[in-house]
Amino acid sequence: MRTRVDAAIIRNLIVLTMMMVAICASAQDKRFRSITTKDGLPQNSVDVIVQDSLGFIWIGTQDGLARYDSYEMQVFRNEAQNPTSLSDNFITSLLVDSQNGLWVGTRNGLNYFDGKSNTFKRFLPKPGELHQAVYSLFEEPNGVRASILGKDYYFDF
Repeated sequence: MRTRVDAAIIRNLIVLTMMMVAICASAQDKRFRSITTKDGLPQNSVDVIVQDSLGFIWIGTQDGLARYDSYEMQVFRNEAQNPTSLSDNFITSLLVDSQNGLWVGTRNGLNYFDGKSNTFKRFLPKPGELHQAVYSLFEEPNGVRASILGKDYYFDF
């Protein structure tokens, strides 16, 4: 009889502890802030988001790439006469690799962001051809694999 009482007390203590943990967790101040074009986002429709090890949040839209640091938004877009700008404004995929490098897939090729110069290096499997959409990016041991038009291409670091 005593073991039943002890088991009931232990069970009740466990339930009480779980309830207290749940109450404390829900009492924490949780903040969520929407970011829109009023805050500098290129477009309100976001297709992909990643965060790098420096804390920057990279936001891909159909009208450019935004880097957000919780205070300011910097937007990167294709500039027709600038070969160090994004290859296209329509961002389809993002990847932060193990070396904190940012790879940007677009509707027209792959780009690598150089954080020191705030410029991009373009990688196009078929230079001169349009619509080389990068659908997915995966890190491999020494580079990045990009799925472009149903084929996988490998790019070294």
